[in-house]
Amino acid sequence: METKTALSNIGVVASVRGSVVDLRFDKHLPAIYSVLRAGDKGRIVIEVLAQRDARCVRGIALTPTQGLEQLSPEDRKVVAGARRLERFLTQPFFTTGQFTGLKGKLVSLKDSLDGCERVLRDEFKDYPEALVGRGTKGHP
Repeated sequence: METKTALSNIGVVASVRGSVVDLRFDKHLPAIYSVLRAGDKGRIVIEVLAQRDARCVRGIALTPTQGLEQLSPEDRKVVAGARRLERFLTQPFFTTGQFTGLKGKLVSLKDSLDGCERVLRDEFKDYPEALVGRGTKGHP
């Protein structure tokens, strides 16, 4: 993405919500009302509306935002791993048989930490997110 000012600056799309786009810059921020271009061949036109902090601006897309990727493939992998870990760490630790129909069982601290390490090693990356934290000793 480039600004249409004398200074060339590269930024990264941080988030897209409809036509509202947040962009992060490592160098200087583009001025308010600057026109930025993003996406394939710069087809998405964004006008800067606000400087949110020292590294981020918020803009409005003047063209459709379809195809504008929010995260790189590597960042998407990190987010997916974080979601699996969150799912694992926030699973119910106690159940009541009369409500779930399942017999309760105590999981040792060692097994809990082992499961956490397995999630961190991405052993369950091919499992649907909803299943992580719902398994037995062999699966998180």
